[in-house]
Amino acid sequence: MSTTTKTHRKIYDPEFKKQAVQLLHTSGRPLAQIARELGVESWQLRDWKKRLQPQLAQQPETLEAMRLRVAQLERENLQLRHQRDILKKTLGIVSTT
Repeated sequence: MSTTTKTHRKIYDPEFKKQAVQLLHTSGRPLAQIARELGVESWQLRDWKKRLQPQLAQQPETLEAMRLRVAQLERENLQLRHQRDILKKTLGIVSTT
């Protein structure tokens, strides 16, 4: 006696896939975390990214994505300034001895 079981595959809307890849690109969070939050498998999100990234790169950035990028660059700039100041102080201490 043989029974066959059908596996039900979830089909995701193309817009959902696109937004998932954009979230992955702009959030800075790990792929696995985003996949869990969206309820998809990590390999699916990785595949969507691989297929959709070239298309998204051609599109202009949204205002929200630009704001996130500016905020990220400002944080990085502040961190680099602090590091520079520490190096300047260290150089001053070392050169006086």
